[in-house]
Amino acid sequence: MKLLDAKTLLLLVSLSGSVMLNGGCAMFAYDDDDDALPPPPPPKPTTVPAEADLSTPSALAREIFIDFPRRLTEMGTGKTAQNAAIEMEDSHPDRRRDGINNLVDRSFGKQAPYTDRYQQIAEFDRDPGVRAAAIRALNRSRDDSAGKVFVNGLSDDSMAVRLEAAKALSNVPNEQSIPALIKLLNNAAESVDVRIAAADALRHYRSLEVARTLINTLSDRDFGIAWQARQSLRYMTGGDQRYDQTAWLNFVTGPAKPLG
Repeated sequence: MKLLDAKTLLLLVSLSGSVMLNGGCAMFAYDDDDDALPPPPPPKPTTVPAEADLSTPSALAREIFIDFPRRLTEMGTGKTAQNAAIEMEDSHPDRRRDGINNLVDRSFGKQAPYTDRYQQIAEFDRDPGVRAAAIRALNRSRDDSAGKVFVNGLSDDSMAVRLEAAKALSNVPNEQSIPALIKLLNNAAESVDVRIAAADALRHYRSLEVARTLINTLSDRDFGIAWQARQSLRYMTGGDQRYDQTAWLNFVTGPAKPLG
C-alpha cells in the first residue's frame, strides 16, 4: 500500500492532568505488525505541548469549572486523552472510532499533529466507519489542509464516508470538489442524505454551472433535496424564486447578475 511521505506523523501524545497544566508530553510505543494504518512513524517524532490556556478570564473559567474537573473524572474512569490516543491505533475498528471521537472533543485534538493523523486514517484505514469518523473529526477541526481528503472522500465506496466528506465541504469549501459534488447531487441512485449534503456544500460556488445544477434539482421527487437546493440558491444569489425553475433561470442569467 502506498505510504505518505516522511512528513506524516504517527505520534500520540500522553496527556495526563499534570501534562495538561505544565505542557509536558511523552510518546508511547506503536506496533504496526498487523495494523490497519500503514504509515510508519517518522524517524524523529515531534511532540506538541498541550498547555492549559489561562490567558483570558473566559479561558481561566473554562479551566477551573470544565477542563480541570473533567480531567479528574477521566483519571478516575480511565477515559484519558492518553488512552484515547492508544485506542485510535487499536486493531478493533470500534475502539479506533472511539479514540478519534474522544480526542477531537478536546481543543488540542482539533490541532496538529492530531489533525495530521486523522488525515492519514481517513485515507488509509480499511474500515469505512473509521474513515468516516476521521473525516468528521477533520470537519469539526475545520482543517483547511484536509481539502484533498474531503474531495477524495466524495468517491469513497462507503456512503457514510461520502456523507461525512460532503458535510465537511459545507464547512470547509474546496473548489476542486465541484465536479464530484455535482455528480453526487445528480445521481438519483445516491443516498438522499448524501445528495442533500452535496446540495448544501454547493452553495459556496457562485457559478452558472452550479446554479443550473441546483435549479434542475428543484423538481426532485424528494422534497428534502429540492428544499436544500432552494436554500443554496438563496444563499448564492440573495434572491428567492421558490421552486419555479424558469424564474430561477431567468433570474441567474438576467440583468441582475446575482452571480457576479
